[in-house]
Amino acid sequence: MKKIFIALTLAICFSAAVAQSQETTVSEDQEVAVALQNEFWGSILGETSKHDVKAKLESRKLSSSEYGSSIIIDAPTLDGLNYTYASMDFDEDVLSSVTFMKSGLSKEDAIVFSKAIYGNLADKYVMIKTHVDGFDCYFTNVGTTTCTIYITQTEYGYTTSVCYEYGTVKLKN
Repeated sequence: MKKIFIALTLAICFSAAVAQSQETTVSEDQEVAVALQNEFWGSILGETSKHDVKAKLESRKLSSSEYGSSIIIDAPTLDGLNYTYASMDFDEDVLSSVTFMKSGLSKEDAIVFSKAIYGNLADKYVMIKTHVDGFDCYFTNVGTTTCTIYITQTEYGYTTSVCYEYGTVKLKN
């Protein structure tokens, strides 16, 4: 059941990112001086192989498990916030994204948690707001990293996620 939930959440992550990139506009002269985080537990988006990610997680004594082509980490912390899971995903054996998820939330708690994530990022980056499935979602991209904050609903409640992904979304001008 846990694996089905994770798979559904990951599928929604990619759908939300695509929907956001299609519905949002941004000015080209908006610039950000601070690089987005692209290193997680010693592994770098777009560079580190799956084999090396496993070795780095093991050396840090982090509890992880594989699910399909993903590596799942239980109870990670990011920017002082506690999450239920993190999913490290790969494209052609290279780390392509890391998604932190807090699941089993009420609708109100999911919104509050989303605002806490936003608060950690908004002072450093231009966060672009859009709406996906009736919720405020935010994203930004700097260099080769895109960060997306979004909320999804499942049969187990609501999940708030923040996804760091290698590559940049194409924004409408």
